[in-house]
Amino acid sequence: TGAPYTQKPLPHSTAPTRLQFPPVTRDRGGNWPLRCSGVAQGSERGPTIRDLIRDVTSCIVARMTAWCHNQLGNYQEAERHTRDALAVEAWSPGEADLNRLDLGIALAHRGSPDEAAERGKQALARPRFLGALLPRARELNAVLMKRYPADPGTQEFHEQYQLLAN
Repeated sequence: TGAPYTQKPLPHSTAPTRLQFPPVTRDRGGNWPLRCSGVAQGSERGPTIRDLIRDVTSCIVARMTAWCHNQLGNYQEAERHTRDALAVEAWSPGEADLNRLDLGIALAHRGSPDEAAERGKQALARPRFLGALLPRARELNAVLMKRYPADPGTQEFHEQYQLLAN
């Protein structure tokens, strides 16, 4: 009842053959940008694709662990895991922004409202993954407004959050 399939598959030469990653370069201190992997900082070889995948995976696991600690009220552990997870920023800015919000939540509960608000403002400054960020930003906003309503950093974060949430 229908015409036979007439489209030919793409020639092999037009099919993508490699994943494209940004070049890996050392920072000003001569260190590789990834802290979660097994690549030694003094190593002359840069990270391989396997190192990068392991890095991103371990940083995501660290972020999820930090989120769990935040939910359980273990804010010191949440802060430690989130700081480790921030190493993924060069490869996954959206994950890094989630990490910043998780870190802000932990810091707000630990009595550092200025740094907490600053981390939150950094996360919302580039609203590329806004849908994923808003629930965490709402949580950080609630903690800051409840515990430190008169703090100038809290007010700045609250205004930035309100602009994006509405």
